[in-house]
Amino acid sequence: RRRQRSWRSAHMSKWDVLFRPDARTRRDQRVRRGEGAGTLRGWRLDIFIVSFGACLFFVLSMYGFVPGGSQVPLTALSGTGAIECLHNQGIASMWTWCMSLGLPIGAPRLTGLPQVYAGWILSYVPGIDSWDAHQLSNAAFVAVAFVASYALLRRWEAPRWIAVLITTSYLTSLNLLVLIRFEYTFLG
Repeated sequence: RRRQRSWRSAHMSKWDVLFRPDARTRRDQRVRRGEGAGTLRGWRLDIFIVSFGACLFFVLSMYGFVPGGSQVPLTALSGTGAIECLHNQGIASMWTWCMSLGLPIGAPRLTGLPQVYAGWILSYVPGIDSWDAHQLSNAAFVAVAFVASYALLRRWEAPRWIAVLITTSYLTSLNLLVLIRFEYTFLG
């Protein structure tokens, strides 16, 4: 038997979905309600979370953000020194620069500014020194890049497993791993 289609679905073109926000297909409505084939449940969700975490750990280990690991020494030491200097300045770091890095007037920190200031805030947590704060802040930025790349690929309707693999392969590609040697450039 042939099902009757409503007037709207019979006269709706594929372009209406793009240009009219009220024109949605039934599949889109099911996915938004969480009933579509795209939702993971049970053991499939568990396996996906474990594999997502394993890929993220692999990316972080390639950048040196694992216990006992390190970045390239130039980047790690200069970032750690900037965080230590900012920590020693205290709240005055919000409107002045660290004078220890660019004598006599200080060095404005434009490249790597978000990572260094996130590390500066983390350095006030008890038990976290400037080295740990540097590693944690940079690892957090790489993790955010991983999740954002995955979300972008999902937005472009790539399947989950493909999005994880493409994100992992991109963040561990040679062009990004070579940029690690340049201080904070690869995160830009």
